[in-house]
Amino acid sequence: MTKLCFALVGLSLLTSAQELSQGDRDRALSHLHGTRKLLLDQVAGLSEAQWKFKPADDKWSLAEVVEHLVLTEKGLFGMTLKVAEGPAVATLPANKATDEAILKMVPNRDTKVKAPDMFVPTGRFGIGAPLVEQYKDARAATLDFTRQTKLDLRHRIADSPLGPIDGLQWLLFISAHNERHLGQIAEIKSDSKYPR
Repeated sequence: MTKLCFALVGLSLLTSAQELSQGDRDRALSHLHGTRKLLLDQVAGLSEAQWKFKPADDKWSLAEVVEHLVLTEKGLFGMTLKVAEGPAVATLPANKATDEAILKMVPNRDTKVKAPDMFVPTGRFGIGAPLVEQYKDARAATLDFTRQTKLDLRHRIADSPLGPIDGLQWLLFISAHNERHLGQIAEIKSDSKYPR
């Protein structure tokens, strides 16, 4: 009976007493702030023609890219919250992705990925300032959670396209996904027909 009590106390401490380290929090916040700034810099002062320009019929416009980022930010942040609310694990999976793998693989545009239907842009937020505000609001929710959470996200795991990743890595995934589409924005803007 005594061993059982000690085991329960130990499990309780694992799931409630551990907190996200300041280093992990700072890393996620730095990356999230950085990709936010880069995106906002890229879309500042765009004309309507620039927002709507498509390099080809099967390519997205800048407005569509930013709408996609809003939708995926909300969806991936929802997944992060689900992971955060889940149980903590004592032992991390041996095949868990590393932070470095996420920050390297997700932004890489060599492999094309078709967006799930729920993340495909439809023009629901308009263009220009209303769209930018949607992006800012979505990122603000992610940043607020990252600043305020008391949970040890490192011990909360869920499957991702890269295999099992922890709660903090879901936050890095959000930011790395943003970085991936910064590359797409650069491609659109470098097109010879892009309005100047």
